[in-house]
Amino acid sequence: MENNGDTSCCIPKEIPTDLLGKVIKRIDVEKKFLRVRKLFAFVCIGFIGLAALTVPVAQLLWREVVGSGFMEYIRLALVDFKSITTDWQDFGFSLLETAPILNVVAALSVLFGILLAIRWLIINSRTLFTHGHTKIV
Repeated sequence: MENNGDTSCCIPKEIPTDLLGKVIKRIDVEKKFLRVRKLFAFVCIGFIGLAALTVPVAQLLWREVVGSGFMEYIRLALVDFKSITTDWQDFGFSLLETAPILNVVAALSVLFGILLAIRWLIINSRTLFTHGHTKIV
């Protein structure tokens, strides 16, 4: 049986009316997946870097807390609370003067970055791990 140039067997007689919508939706899904995949690499590298910074920043914070005398004032507050209640303003200013503010900010920023990376991974895990199983109906 020869075809003789007749292509009517390969072309469907009716094109579905929602075909354009399905194609556009699939293109949007693919674009989102590619964007998320690129960001995934960036977030993973950032997470690993911040996780590596956690130990040195914590050691620096602890060294500054112990070296600045801040721990001595905290111990005084736990041991002799009565003397602190009489001179609470001087005690408060002493705590503020000896607090290692920059190191606390550094430690909190590393912690905040790690939490943001974990949040991003949780939010986008559905897109990352179910991409091949996306069904467009």
